[in-house]
Amino acid sequence: MLAPDERATLVDQLRPPAGSKLVHLMGTTFTLDLQSALLPALAFAPQSHATDPLAMLASIRICANTIDIFHQAGHIRVPERTNALMAFLEPAVHAVRSRPGTLFHPKIWLAKYVDDEEVVSFRLLVQSRNLTRDNSWDMVVALDGTMGSARNKTNKPLRALLQYLADDATISPLEPTRRGRMHTLADDVRYAEWTAPEGLSDIEFHVFGVPGHKPSPNFEGTRHLAISPFLGDDGFDTAIPGERVIADVISRAEALEQLRPQTLKWFNASYVLNSDAGIPNPESDSANVLGGLHAKAYIVEYNHWARLFIGSANATAAAFNKNVEILVEMTGAKKKFGIDAMLGSSGLGSIISPYEASGGAEPDEADAVRRELDKVLQAIASTPFAATVQPAGEYFDLLIETALPMPLPGGFTATIELTTRPGSAVAMTADQPVDFVSPGLTLVDVMPFLAVRVTEPGGLTGSTVVVANLIDEPDERLDEILASQLKKPEDVLRFIALMLTISNGGDSAGETFDQIVRGQGSQSGPLPGILEALLLALATAPAVLTDMDGFIRRLHRDDARRDLLPPGFSALWTDIHSAATVLNGRNS
Repeated sequence: MLAPDERATLVDQLRPPAGSKLVHLMGTTFTLDLQSALLPALAFAPQSHATDPLAMLASIRICANTIDIFHQAGHIRVPERTNALMAFLEPAVHAVRSRPGTLFHPKIWLAKYVDDEEVVSFRLLVQSRNLTRDNSWDMVVALDGTMGSARNKTNKPLRALLQYLADDATISPLEPTRRGRMHTLADDVRYAEWTAPEGLSDIEFHVFGVPGHKPSPNFEGTRHLAISPFLGDDGFDTAIPGERVIADVISRAEALEQLRPQTLKWFNASYVLNSDAGIPNPESDSANVLGGLHAKAYIVEYNHWARLFIGSANATAAAFNKNVEILVEMTGAKKKFGIDAMLGSSGLGSIISPYEASGGAEPDEADAVRRELDKVLQAIASTPFAATVQPAGEYFDLLIETALPMPLPGGFTATIELTTRPGSAVAMTADQPVDFVSPGLTLVDVMPFLAVRVTEPGGLTGSTVVVANLIDEPDERLDEILASQLKKPEDVLRFIALMLTISNGGDSAGETFDQIVRGQGSQSGPLPGILEALLLALATAPAVLTDMDGFIRRLHRDDARRDLLPPGFSALWTDIHSAATVLNGRNS
């Protein structure tokens, strides 16, 4: 059953199968934390380098162009500090404009891999977890897939979601290459054949809220369990249909108390997380303590079988009738996957307690205020912003503009600033477009991440990050960010080794280079061994060598950094890059 001590990390779940490399990774989330958004790329670094900061740098540099992350507009959290590596996320992060009264709320990751024989495989994660650092109880279903020879109608909902994201959903249209890649993934996933977790079968996907696609999940059964942190009286019309004679619910006390007493009468039993559910063993790592309930799951029993629905949808009418959501359905034996198993000691029984709600409680006024704040933040974030770079001597100015006026209701105030320049906020005016300059930026500080803070009439403040469209970006900006992270000669060589390894899914050129850096290569000095590895890379990854040229040349031109390159490396690199350019031309 779903045991609370069975943990999974996103990085481990996304790691490619042995011998395969990433082609495309697509993720969706409601709330996004930019620091957390750096983590998926680390799944494609060698596992032995999982804690190496340079592995993060190389992973982001290699993988950012193959990752797309879609999130609800207005729900990027303002970072405590801006990591320079976030610059590589700029083209990968896509804000989704939700229709009035709805939210973009699905949480999935879909990865496409290919091995040396050009055999395609997939991994799909359907989960309740946002891409944030929240310590909450969540659920995830991990499915491995192969490319079949015929279209699989099971995947029609997945394709509908991918096409919607590619064509209609985002504030700013996807760049043509990314849009084409999303369509390719949508076409390929039609052929995916999924392997269900042990003991489960009959996989079905249910996608809600996508225009032109109507889901039809079957929640009919003789006994029901709903696990949902948010509840609505009308949400049970879908999740627990019929007479609802036998229904159990796991939720939060506040959500249960806000249900009508008549609704509570339909429940056989209700539960909440134990107050000590997140308290770790004294010998465990307290950083891994889990707090509140965030999982969404439904179990429907009939005869000797149980249908499991796991994903993003809360037990509310909005989730099933308005929002963009996803659930994956699977069938298993009631004895192993049914409600008693879920509520028992091998399931969630050790972390939940019965709770008798009275119902009829009024919603917290603060929650209503926060919802209004969220709506204003979503409206502002749904406005396209432009950030134009203007040279200013040794520095740069960033002109921030919108063509549309700011949708600020009466009594609300708002400010905006670069996340790289905290403390420099300027006021935004209701019904006026944004137009201000952030001056004197270094090349590394030129980023289009804008922190927006809105205060409602009662004094409560909410915030979000808006990603502006960066215009006239300096050619060397990303190369400077890379170069600024390398502090000693070993860093440069290890970074090159990691770039080669990650780009080819652990190829021999990168491994050879890494051995040289660690003193295990050529005995006649480092340069002959480096030449050997680079020549091998010419045959396996010439495009990566071309991609590395910018930051290597930047190191060479900078008097303060030139010593980071081994003696003779610059001349060697000129020849290698010339050869790589020729090979890339032939391959294209």
